[in-house]
Amino acid sequence: MDAKRLESVAEHVYGTQMLAIAINSEFNMKLDIAKVCLMLAIHELGECVIGDLPSVGRGMTREEKHKLEMQAVEKILEPISNSKFIKDMYVEFEEMKTPEARFAYFMDKLDCPLQSKFYEEMGASDLFKERKGEFKELCDKTIADGKMRLFDMWYAYDVKHFFSDDDAELYRNIMKYILDNDVFVGLLRS
Repeated sequence: MDAKRLESVAEHVYGTQMLAIAINSEFNMKLDIAKVCLMLAIHELGECVIGDLPSVGRGMTREEKHKLEMQAVEKILEPISNSKFIKDMYVEFEEMKTPEARFAYFMDKLDCPLQSKFYEEMGASDLFKERKGEFKELCDKTIADGKMRLFDMWYAYDVKHFFSDDDAELYRNIMKYILDNDVFVGLLRS
């Protein structure tokens, strides 16, 4: 595998869906996994128009980013006859009020530290090299805390910023599993 190759949006969406199916099964989540997968299929719609705008370090609040994405979603869905159903799924994902929406959001957030671990194992990413731009402060804090990997940075950032106490506990358990096991063995040997 080329160490300079990055994950595409399509790979991200498919990967989060497969991750959701596996974790739902392994952790016996008892969720409507079809609904979760649908949310994961449409959750990036807004980014098709506005691009992937992380709110970290960009001077943009999550609310401002959400508003831009919602306008883009409405524009995309305008010509589609069954757009209300799709928009409702998108809104449910964004509001995270249902167990399926919180789980789908969790899968989306889990993809970043997983990808960073994969890139590091492929020799394509180094925390010291990433110490620039919008993530410099996060990298510096991670290093100051004695951690040396992007995986550690994303793990700490996600738990602090995105999850309630209950969800953070599940996230920590899954991340501990990933840390304690070589989850990419098959991919690295291909």
